[in-house]
Amino acid sequence: SYVILYTGNFAGYQGVERLVRAIPLVLSEIPKAIFVFVGSDTRESLPGLPAIGTSKSAVRVVPRRPQEQMAGFLKLANVVVSPRLPVGNLPLKVFDYMASGKPIIATDSKAHRSVLHDDSAVLVAHEPEAFAAAIVKLYRNPALAERLATTAHLFALEELGWDDFIGQIEKLYTDVRNTARIK
Repeated sequence: SYVILYTGNFAGYQGVERLVRAIPLVLSEIPKAIFVFVGSDTRESLPGLPAIGTSKSAVRVVPRRPQEQMAGFLKLANVVVSPRLPVGNLPLKVFDYMASGKPIIATDSKAHRSVLHDDSAVLVAHEPEAFAAAIVKLYRNPALAERLATTAHLFALEELGWDDFIGQIEKLYTDVRNTARIK
């Protein structure tokens, strides 16, 4: 099987419905694909699922899990997806995705581009066809998938660790203090 993973709630701004609408397009190219959605209570709560009439074996809906269990789901995935609408803030799931070492497909938005780039993820238009094409592209090109995953993972390790965060906060305070002295 080829596992496509989404984690998080199913609120409208997450863009999950567009990913759901991509399922039949992906299954026509990758019949063994399985879409796993972690973060809701029931299969019926997945937006748009009844409309596409997809086989139950191709879609798994898993209730929200504690953070410490998410590594297991990420390990099972072949690709991870963040279809969030361009609403301005970066979903925290992206940091977990980067740390997982899995290839990432995300909406091409300013928020996602704050940490993801063309060399670390497949950034796509917020349309079902674009998500489907990206999933199929990574399935057919495992070397590209590995390269993107490795680049994102290394960036997370080198630039997004706790020490780096503390350094950024210290710099911010220094800049604020220096600016206050100038006035």
